[in-house]
Amino acid sequence: MTLIIGLSPLQGHTETISAIIGAKSQHYIKGQDNNLFNADHHMKGLIFNNKIVVATFENSYYNRSHLIGYNWKLTKYQLNTVQVSTNLMLGAVTGYTKDQAGAAYLNKHLSLYILPSIAVKYPLTEKVSFTVDLGVLPSDNGAVMVQSIRFNYRY
Repeated sequence: MTLIIGLSPLQGHTETISAIIGAKSQHYIKGQDNNLFNADHHMKGLIFNNKIVVATFENSYYNRSHLIGYNWKLTKYQLNTVQVSTNLMLGAVTGYTKDQAGAAYLNKHLSLYILPSIAVKYPLTEKVSFTVDLGVLPSDNGAVMVQSIRFNYRY
């Protein structure tokens, strides 16, 4: 048993799982009453190794949406114990009509999800950290500012 563990390719390799525990948004859509959009999305999800994202949330039109995406970390800065990074997520999301999704609409089941963001990660312990993600979702007539919060566990 010790020999197998000693030869394991995962030995010394750090994995991270993140739990998304909420998201909010502000809408800046030309020609719309931006106060009518849902701003509290009750998002729940998981991020595996800061790359693979799966989540569910109540979208801006009060419909249940499901998201799967891939997140690229573009840059990373360390400011004392706080880490700041720029990211780009590309994925697919359900729950939007053609009129709601605009140019991101793929078919009656899926829309494109593109989210450039800045993440600020605060360490809580050696293995646990807290992250605030701040992103901008482009839309046909404006943009949606989104913020999400998550806890990360390194193992």
